[in-house]
Amino acid sequence: MMRPPDLPGDWLKRAAARFPARSALVCSGNTVSYGSLAARVRDLNSRAAEYGHRRGPAMLASARRADMALALHACLAAGRIALVHSRRSHQIVADRKCVQGSRTLSSESIQLCIATSGTTARPRFAMLSRGALAWSAHAVNERLQFDDSGAWLNCLPLHHIAGASVLLRCLAARATMVLHERFDAESVLRDLTGRGITHISLVPAMLDRLLDAGDSDTSPPKSLKVALIGGGPLSRSLAERALAAGWPLYVSWGMTETASAVTIARVDSTEWKPGHVGQPLPGIRLDVRGSPNGKGPGTDRIGIRGPCLMSGYATVGAGPPAVPGQRRFLSRDLGYLDARGALHLTGRADDMLVTGGENVRPERIESVLSACPGIRDVAISALDDPVWGKRLVAVATGPVSLEALEDWSRKRLAGAQRPRGFVKVRQLPRNDLGKLDRKRIEQCLPGWIDKGNTP
Repeated sequence: MMRPPDLPGDWLKRAAARFPARSALVCSGNTVSYGSLAARVRDLNSRAAEYGHRRGPAMLASARRADMALALHACLAAGRIALVHSRRSHQIVADRKCVQGSRTLSSESIQLCIATSGTTARPRFAMLSRGALAWSAHAVNERLQFDDSGAWLNCLPLHHIAGASVLLRCLAARATMVLHERFDAESVLRDLTGRGITHISLVPAMLDRLLDAGDSDTSPPKSLKVALIGGGPLSRSLAERALAAGWPLYVSWGMTETASAVTIARVDSTEWKPGHVGQPLPGIRLDVRGSPNGKGPGTDRIGIRGPCLMSGYATVGAGPPAVPGQRRFLSRDLGYLDARGALHLTGRADDMLVTGGENVRPERIESVLSACPGIRDVAISALDDPVWGKRLVAVATGPVSLEALEDWSRKRLAGAQRPRGFVKVRQLPRNDLGKLDRKRIEQCLPGWIDKGNTP
């Protein structure tokens, strides 16, 4: 797939000219047409010009997602760099620094500067060009058959690429975005039926809550064509629950540095396995170089080439600049490509634990334990140990007993992969995109252990 000739700055103007009455944005019960949205954007940009803020990066942070959406549209239309962050972020990049990380690209080519969703360190800010954003939106829409007849429900934060990319996909398709200010399972289920939603983006924890929120019938409406799951691994047990209820599941893999998804797979009840995230989108090349340590497939980091790559990190010194289409980005995810070229994820290099001299991937163990009856959520962490180096501990939620979980572990995990401790908590800490906050789990683990939760 070639990079699309149109760029995000043109999309709203063209949609308003051709379909002024079509719904562009629905939020908090209010519907805004493309014509009205274009008028609001012109007014916002005019007022910014009056105060001398027409040029240069725009710092965007708002407690209301509807305001953030309008500001993003305004930046796209004006061709200004949108520097997006959460109000809770401890790292704010000064306006002019958002173009210092790239020596090969002019500031005019950068459209979005947005924080990565890392869980083990403070976020960095990836610079995404207009071309990368346009390519990503068109490629995902093509793979998921999303067009101007669709409506995408967005309950993800707009200061993450997962939420911002839904806005771009809807704008590129001239479709409707139904925006929720926060995730509420009952509200999502109500809008799925009442607003003719065709596509929705969710993290696994959101899908789990939706399945629990329904009465006896957890089936989605027939209008729903795609429930796109990302932001973390989808377990076999959760997938089976959703498939049995009739949810049209797709899994994606991507990151801020690639302007969102680079692979997408349909989940079915026969061939799909946890970690399988599908074929790369057209124009994307993946490579997993042979393991020099001889430990087999899935032990190496995944390299990515293609038109979706970021132009560099905004924080000075955080990473080298890039020329789109000419650089290989080495992700922190581990995996392998099967004979058909589909990608299978096996873990993250950041999360690797060493116990008894063996490298252990927490995701592999979590996948096995998540299938234990009574498990709602599970994470693997570790404590320092004078003999093992690290002693694995399983932290679980749900009605399962610690004895049952230990027995399940003993029968299905061998050697260094078997946890030596077990803890139950009410809820596992996750970030606002639903990813496990492993650093926080590690910090809390000694206190949880002191409460006598280990069998």
